[in-house]
Amino acid sequence: MNWIKQNSAHFLSAMLLCVALSSISKNTTAQSYTEREIKAAFICNFAKFVEWPSSRFATDTSAIIIGILGPDPFGPVIERIANNANVGFRKVRVVHYERSKEALDAHIVYLGGLTSPYSISQGVQPFAYKNVLTIGEAKGFCQKGGIINFTGEDVKYGFEINAKAAQRSGLKISAKLLKLAKIVE
Repeated sequence: MNWIKQNSAHFLSAMLLCVALSSISKNTTAQSYTEREIKAAFICNFAKFVEWPSSRFATDTSAIIIGILGPDPFGPVIERIANNANVGFRKVRVVHYERSKEALDAHIVYLGGLTSPYSISQGVQPFAYKNVLTIGEAKGFCQKGGIINFTGEDVKYGFEINAKAAQRSGLKISAKLLKLAKIVE
């Protein structure tokens, strides 16, 4: 099933995350958003509901870095959304990485192209315990240690969260966001 068709009504009714959609474009209607635009907006806005240890930032105004590791399904959309996003006094930046080791500097890492249980395990492993919010969209992503996974399954708002993996990574996820997700281990 198409992820956007399954979840679009839920996205638009979620007052907490409507700001994500408004950051895409001021001149389009909700019906014209693509799946990739909505997911990109959610990735940028997840940062508003996650707390990192203060040691992860050089200053109180250091940017939140969203890393794209692997195939980039978002193109310029995620960068456009990030350029218009702020989390408190922090700007949001998008950086593309070729290797996991480089992406350890990011606060959020989208792991694209992971499809098998083995590739998921290998993909998320370098980020375990590193204060990095990992985001994917592969079946079993959260069960293999990823933190947030977009899912095409019948989940209320289209994503699941592994709260224990977030805790192991030293991240605090807002109860507001946890209420919107399917919690998995």
